[in-house]
Amino acid sequence: TALEVTLVHGIGPLGALSFAGCGVGLSHRRNKILDAYDCAELALKTDQRYSEMTRRKCFVHVVAWNFLLPIKRPVHEGYVALQEAHEVGMKHGDSTDATLALYAASVMGILTFEPVISYRKKLESWCSTAEDLKQQGNLEMIGVWSQFAETLAGEGHHSYVLSGSFFNIANVTQTGEKSLMIQRLSFDGHVCQIILLVLFSEYEKAEVHRQQCIHVSHDGPTTFKTVCHNFMIALNCYVLAGKASSNNERRKYVRISKMYSQVVTDFAVGQSINAKALIKFLEAERSFVKKRVTTAVDLYVEAIDLLKEGKFKLLEALAWERLGCVTMESDRKSAFENLRIALTKYREFGAAAKATDLQERLQDNLF
Repeated sequence: TALEVTLVHGIGPLGALSFAGCGVGLSHRRNKILDAYDCAELALKTDQRYSEMTRRKCFVHVVAWNFLLPIKRPVHEGYVALQEAHEVGMKHGDSTDATLALYAASVMGILTFEPVISYRKKLESWCSTAEDLKQQGNLEMIGVWSQFAETLAGEGHHSYVLSGSFFNIANVTQTGEKSLMIQRLSFDGHVCQIILLVLFSEYEKAEVHRQQCIHVSHDGPTTFKTVCHNFMIALNCYVLAGKASSNNERRKYVRISKMYSQVVTDFAVGQSINAKALIKFLEAERSFVKKRVTTAVDLYVEAIDLLKEGKFKLLEALAWERLGCVTMESDRKSAFENLRIALTKYREFGAAAKATDLQERLQDNLF
């Protein structure tokens, strides 16, 4: 293997690839996550040292940013770096890795600062690139996130169902095929679907979906996509715990939430702004479940500041909305102010479907 060659003969052009691969392996062990990050850093340094000679140069950057670097570095940096990696891949004639970089960037884009309108334009261009290069697999993967953006923009088949011109979640949930590509499409589809359901306050439906996709394999515990998936499920279960009609039901949802929160907690060992923001968000919800409203409000304010710093535009809007919801009984005036801020944030981000949904609920006084 590349790692064996590196260990026997010293660091060479294969070193970057071997260090990146080693990092991915280490990332699956909870006590080795920081070592995994160090491998990614070493991979990039080796890549710089050998520059044009590095084999599969683009792939090294895709692996480093998709699996490892967000452990410590802001996700929005990865979104930019992966687009640069695509250009490198094209320069070296590596169409597979080049379109893989676009797919990895498409995942990070909607979760960070890119407004939906400009994000969709990029995705359309990236789909065309993948199609022109005959990279069908990567085209389908980018299509999942293209559908997420289309649905969020209010142009899908349904406001909160991942179905439209690019992708239909029903196609992967109903198929019995277990190929690697179907598994990958299935996981990405489930991630997007659960995010949409939580965004649209369809908490019970999100829980049903969680149960349906519980055995769907993920990419790895340190990919930001996996972390976000677990974060959204943990958040949803805390909301359900707060709405529970019995102590047993509340304890059940708190227990499930803690299980999914563990992935976020493990990821937080790197102390990145990504993890800090998500952890603070969950702490706020947990405090609300415990009826500590004042503490929950303070934690939400901290979470919003961290989300703003990390450029998580969509999650920042969601945090404002949740702040409005948890303060509805204690301070109705402030609650509606927070909800109106959330509405503005959704509109600025370009999440037209969500903005319409929130505006209608405000008008109908459904809080």
